Amino acid sequence: MINALANDDRAFTENLLADVDPHALARLIPDGGWPHVYSTTRAVDRITQAAGMPLITRVGHAYDPEAFHALADNPPADIHAIDELLSVLAYTQRDLGLEVFNQLIPHLATAISRNPPTESQKMFRTWAFLLGFAPHFLRGRHVPDPAARRLAKKFVRTLDADRFARTLSHPAADLTWENFCGFVEAMKEIDPTSVKTIVSRIDVAELAAEFEQSLPTPSRCHLYAVEVLREHRPDEAQELLERFEARYAAIDVFLAYMAPKMTIRLLRRGLPLDLGLRSHDWEIAATVLDSIAANDPQTASELAEANRPGFIAGLSSKSTDPFEDLSAWIRASDEHAPGLVDEVLRQLPADAVTAWASELRKKDRKREIAPLVHRAAASDGPAAAEAHELIRRFPSLQRQRTEPSP
Repeated sequence: MINALANDDRAFTENLLADVDPHALARLIPDGGWPHVYSTTRAVDRITQAAGMPLITRVGHAYDPEAFHALADNPPADIHAIDELLSVLAYTQRDLGLEVFNQLIPHLATAISRNPPTESQKMFRTWAFLLGFAPHFLRGRHVPDPAARRLAKKFVRTLDADRFARTLSHPAADLTWENFCGFVEAMKEIDPTSVKTIVSRIDVAELAAEFEQSLPTPSRCHLYAVEVLREHRPDEAQELLERFEARYAAIDVFLAYMAPKMTIRLLRRGLPLDLGLRSHDWEIAATVLDSIAANDPQTASELAEANRPGFIAGLSSKSTDPFEDLSAWIRASDEHAPGLVDEVLRQLPADAVTAWASELRKKDRKREIAPLVHRAAASDGPAAAEAHELIRRFPSLQRQRTEPSP
């Protein structure tokens, strides 16, 4: 009912919950204990979120820290239940949440080390929201504070390095392993020294055997495991990738990122390389194009041209935030495939440029897309008229210098 009311009339719901006893809510989770933690945390979450910050603050002040520490003294085997608890503390009383996390570090490290891919994803909200190590697309410009960094490093250093090395030696092409890749990325940010120790213990022979089983089109998870190896043992990673050069059936952009010289040879054999422009992977596409151009400018130009359909689709997308790092790809295209950007602008379908209006309202994205608006205005086809209309609607565009076409 609270969900329905909050969605229908937020102000009414906040007034309705204004007199909720914060002490009763604060006792709900400790009184229910671990057997009821899923229902009690959801109740606290929904009531406080619907009521707003005044009740959130009062509930946080009403918590009995000793009651929560008593819970942590007898943690459950199911660490997802712990994530439920810590995710609520993350916004109702974060300092207490950090204390409880610190108390639980030995238990959590042992549990996650038993099966890193499966168990680490059960604690996603703790890493992301309590400690602040969410994927970058979720955290924006927010950075973890020093207290959270210290606890996160303490946790990573408590993990079993041998078990993590064994896991990275045996990648799997499934969603659980994809999520694990994100956890390893957080570990790399938290404590590079610990990750270096883990990488030193990866069994390359076992990783190569697993990688061979994934051919002729290795999964992103298999490629990611090689990339982790490559960061600290680059020669061995390069040898592994090139060992199977004759058996690849396509080129993943991640493979191209790690092995540009081999990628050029594969492209010359006629293998396709989709740079991921449809899905707005602008930055890695630019990096790959730069690295290929450094070794073979003609192949780089042909590669950019071959990805023209994806470029058009990417600029025509109405998905959320499609233009992050777009300027990197525009710069690389102009440098290595002159004329491509302006030709793509001429080929954009009707309403594609008009849809950029939502991005122009975002300060960070405006810097990415505004130069392209002026270039579209100088083109022909539907893009030109739509770009002129955007310049009329957004006065700041009128003050901006028009970038000439290369």
